[in-house]
Amino acid sequence: LPLWINDLDEWEQMLIQQVHLTIESMNLHAASGHGIEEVKDYLDKHYNEDVSLPALSEQFHFSTQYISKKFKDTYGVTIVAYLTELRMEKAKALLESTAMSIAEIAEQLGYDDENYFSKVFKKQVGLSPFPYRKLHEIK
Repeated sequence: LPLWINDLDEWEQMLIQQVHLTIESMNLHAASGHGIEEVKDYLDKHYNEDVSLPALSEQFHFSTQYISKKFKDTYGVTIVAYLTELRMEKAKALLESTAMSIAEIAEQLGYDDENYFSKVFKKQVGLSPFPYRKLHEIK
């Protein structure tokens, strides 16, 4: 805001104009999908942490409803489904390339319960982790 404005009405007009410009730029940023791309990038880096919709909302300053809808519209999948798929892809890679135990893999991927991890893995992949590892072991 210019410092030479002496009239309070002028200050008010300039301040309102600045607020409107700021809101417009925020809306353009959100509408362009950049905010949702940042959410996806965050998930890609923090897949092994306990990620919740309220935490994402606070982190990226969007409502939980907006994040959910925009993510689904942009990527065709819910945040939970994306996170689960990402974790299962990492699990498959670890099962194929390391000798880590199933419990260690589950923990590394952010699952506190090895049994729950195994159920999710079987639902996503069609095999439990141990048979998957056996099927893909290098001979």
